[in-house]
Amino acid sequence: MSDASEQANVPVASNQDRPVPRSGPIDPGERQEILHELLTVERARLANALRMEQLRSIVFPETTVIIKDIERLVAALSVVEGKPKGSSVADEALDALLREMAES
Repeated sequence: MSDASEQANVPVASNQDRPVPRSGPIDPGERQEILHELLTVERARLANALRMEQLRSIVFPETTVIIKDIERLVAALSVVEGKPKGSSVADEALDALLREMAES
């Protein structure tokens, strides 16, 4: 086969296939919704990590990363929701989450 016939069968991408970028900043309500969705995902990841640690009797370094991600998300949510800045908000939320995980 020649190079020309091989190239003729290759699909060509168009601009219509590309996502359109946002023209303005994210709405604060939408930002809050996204942060809540990400927090839900991270909580599920933490639950799975803790379950795996218990089953295998081993500590995974990834669990610490997940906890730090949750702390950052909680801190970001506190800013978006207008709560006072500071680690105490994140610490309280993380403590509540860990208690909830221990009970389930």
